[in-house]
This record gives sequence, C-alpha cells and structure tokens, in this order.
Amino acid sequence: MRTKGKIAAYQGLRLAVFSGVIALSGCLAPAAVPVIGAEAAALESGKDKEQFREAFREGRFRYKTEMSESGCPKREYALSEGILDYAESRPSDGLEKVIEELTEIERDESNSDEVRAEAIYHKGVALMYQGELAKEMVDEERQALYGKARSSFEKLRDEFPQFHECAVDYHLNKLDKLANKEVQPQN
Repeated sequence: MRTKGKIAAYQGLRLAVFSGVIALSGCLAPAAVPVIGAEAAALESGKDKEQFREAFREGRFRYKTEMSESGCPKREYALSEGILDYAESRPSDGLEKVIEELTEIERDESNSDEVRAEAIYHKGVALMYQGELAKEMVDEERQALYGKARSSFEKLRDEFPQFHECAVDYHLNKLDKLANKEVQPQN
C-alpha cells in the first residue's frame, strides 16, 4: 500500500488529513469530517494556533450536534478522535491539501468502493463547510464551493448509493437551503 505524508496503512487504508479529517479503515465504520468554525477558517494561516485549536474544537462540537440531530445513523458521521487530534495539530497547511488527498483517493480505482466513497463524502463536507463558515469569503467563491460540494454528494449518491445515503440526502438538502439563502435579497 502506498503511503504519502499523512496516509498510513492499518487494516485497510487509513487516511488522515486536515479539516476535513477522515479515517478510512477498510471495513470499519466510516468517520466524518469535522467542521471548523468561522474563526478557524479565518485563522487557517496559522497566525494563532491556540485560537485555531479552540475554534476547531467548537467546530467539531457543532458538527457532531448538527449531525446527531439529523436523524442519520451515527455510523455515517462518526468521528475518529485520533484523526481529529492530528487535524488540530495542523492549523497552517489547510484544506487545499486535504481536498487534493481526497481527490487522489477518490480517483484511484484500486481503492475499494468504501474507501473511495469515504473520500468523496468527506471532500463534499469539507467543501460545504468551508463555504458556509468562512465569513470573509465573497458570495461567488462561496457558491463555487457549494457547487463543488454538491457535485461530490451527487457523485456519491449516483456511483456509491450504498454509502452515506442519509447523510448525503441531509447535506444536499442543506446545500439547497444555503443556495436559496444566498440568492434572497437581504432586508
């Protein structure tokens, strides 16, 4: 098995990447991407690591709360504490590297369907929450991220329908609401 920086082998493929952190573990229950808060997005450059860590923890809590209230089975969004701890320690090299790693895994057809599905799901969540929580982002950039997230979730639904069905529906629904919110005039 190929290892690359943050990728390690253990009972199948286990991948750890930042903010958008995932654990892919062969046939084990899937993990999920933690959400970083708006404060964390602003601090992604690593200017203040402790503030980043606090915001990351808050984002993780918000993600868990939101998903636990979604009605989806926990196995579709379970968090890996070891992977999250790794993510917390990487405040400066951000989301772009995560998405690159996830895209590589997604495209590598030698990976199992489960591993590829996990990569697609986590990439979609990372893109969606990056757009949702980065307050300094202009609307066009945010909409572009939402579009990429939607593409990831639709690909997962179409190509790997047996994985993350409830969570994918939940996120697509949320993206619809966010898109409608963006286009409504503000009073």
